[in-house]
Amino acid sequence: MTYEVRFYGRTEKFDSEDGTEKTRWVDCQRVMAMAYDTPVPGFNTYNTNNLRLWRSRPQKDFNFDAFNSSDYQGAI
Repeated sequence: MTYEVRFYGRTEKFDSEDGTEKTRWVDCQRVMAMAYDTPVPGFNTYNTNNLRLWRSRPQKDFNFDAFNSSDYQGAI
């Protein structure tokens, strides 16, 4: 299962349709992350801990055609 993780950015408050105040995260960089759990047994004990490692991917692929055309901002 993958999760969307957001970095940087800021929050904005807004009023929803039902009149309650809500917050949204804007101007952020988003990556897709997948968790890999690895059990790690303890030494000379019956306990086992869980080591969670993450693999991340950009949400948008890198555009090599735009990069080769010197459009560096458009490439990302």
